[in-house]
Amino acid sequence: MVIYWNDIWNQLLEHIEMSFLALIISTLIGIGIGILVYKTKFAKTIFVNGSAILQVIPSITLFGVLLPTIDDLLLIVLITLSLYGIFPILSNTIVALNNIEKKKILVAKSLGMNEWNIIWKIRFRGNLSTIINGIRISSILIIGTTSIAFSIGAGGLGEIIYQGITLKSVSLVMQGTIPIILLSLTTFGIISLIKWSFSSKNNKKKVANV
Repeated sequence: MVIYWNDIWNQLLEHIEMSFLALIISTLIGIGIGILVYKTKFAKTIFVNGSAILQVIPSITLFGVLLPTIDDLLLIVLITLSLYGIFPILSNTIVALNNIEKKKILVAKSLGMNEWNIIWKIRFRGNLSTIINGIRISSILIIGTTSIAFSIGAGGLGEIIYQGITLKSVSLVMQGTIPIILLSLTTFGIISLIKWSFSSKNNKKKVANV
């Protein structure tokens, strides 16, 4: 079995670049929209359902829609992947911001905290682990979906998988697939550690306040 290390490495770097840039964009958009709409039932319904609907649109369809209007292949991939990644982050952000005891909000207001301070210090930081969990789910969705970027010539590990399919080579297919699995597991593990770190800090604060 011939292993094409240089090709795997180059395609892996492309895969990482596209995936993590898209994850950052999804995180900023998901959290940003969540903060803006978490209090308004109608707006929550529109944005959450809208981002959920995006999940069922094939990525190849979005590529087809964007290709005639955008010349930059990386930008097309980032727009598509970012749209796919918004839903879990947005929905978890809304849950996190609303899942706070009213007593804490009343105490914060009595101390003179304004709305943005309450959002950041009480609502956001109080349930940060929930938001991080949304980012963790989104990262797996994005890393997996990035494998289709090869279809418009944007590279990534999907290119090696497609070559393997074309040549009917299981070896090549696995050389593209295994790095995607390892990248997903590594990312999942790192974000899980970050989540655990914030959760343990919050638990210590709760114990200290008892």
